[in-house]
Amino acid sequence: IIGGGPSGITVAYYLVIRGYDVTIYDGLPKLGGATFFGIPKYRFPISSLDKQVDLLVAAGVTIKVNTRVNAEMFDRLREENTAVFIGTGLMKPRALRAPGEDLPGVLDALSFLTNQHIGKPSPIRKGDIVVVVGGGNTAVDAARVSRRMGADVIIAYRRRKEDMPADWEELEDAEAENVALICQNIPLRVEEKDGQLDFIWGPSEMVADKPGRRPRPKLIEGVNNHLVCDKVIVAVGQGPDLSWLSPEMAGQVADKGGWIAVDNDGMTKIEDVYAGGDLVNETADAISAIADGLKVVQGILRKTAKAPK
Repeated sequence: IIGGGPSGITVAYYLVIRGYDVTIYDGLPKLGGATFFGIPKYRFPISSLDKQVDLLVAAGVTIKVNTRVNAEMFDRLREENTAVFIGTGLMKPRALRAPGEDLPGVLDALSFLTNQHIGKPSPIRKGDIVVVVGGGNTAVDAARVSRRMGADVIIAYRRRKEDMPADWEELEDAEAENVALICQNIPLRVEEKDGQLDFIWGPSEMVADKPGRRPRPKLIEGVNNHLVCDKVIVAVGQGPDLSWLSPEMAGQVADKGGWIAVDNDGMTKIEDVYAGGDLVNETADAISAIADGLKVVQGILRKTAKAPK
């Protein structure tokens, strides 16, 4: 099993109790995937995850953390195992797509949140001014974590407040913690300025899109606004990352966007290679990932004639 998020943990547990030898490989120091590393500690009961890991170990699952699978290792795993499951989630941050996004001080939210969990030194200092770009839960989480570190935080979102996909209660809590919110702004560029960053944005107006779709933001030309800050945290979404596979193998299992297509048993186009979770299901929530894992378990049991009578 490649990836120790909700789908991988589900597959591991329900196969090991059926008598399979199961090994989980994960590149991070602990299992949990984005469910663990992408959600701040104050919002997620870590003890519940620890109990799940203890249960896996007690059941006989071998867990290899800090282990990143590459193309050569993947080929070997296919040869040595009855089945291989890919559940690596959405670990590739989407780019800001604005000049200056590669400057020091421009961070991606997922790495920022992950580093807090594994104890790496924080780039945020008390008194910093932090601009978080995005409107989802990851953006709000990054903003609230930064606020807890003593920073003054502004969330910059290109649509209206009512369009934000973040959970409403999380946004209300952020505002209660004095996180500021600037809506209908489109990032234009980030520049260095006297040891800080200048986040330059233009206002947007909402225009009608195709029937059935929400209004989209359109840049109002000729107006530049400036936010001088110390850090910019980009939280505009994540996508699949299959760069660890060979180009040939990635091309067989995924489309150009990196999304993996599976059949009703969760099997990819490659025999005995299964996938589930956010790589397959764009719903991107733990419940859907667990459901994918259960589907894969049933598929593997059927194929190996170990299905329950």
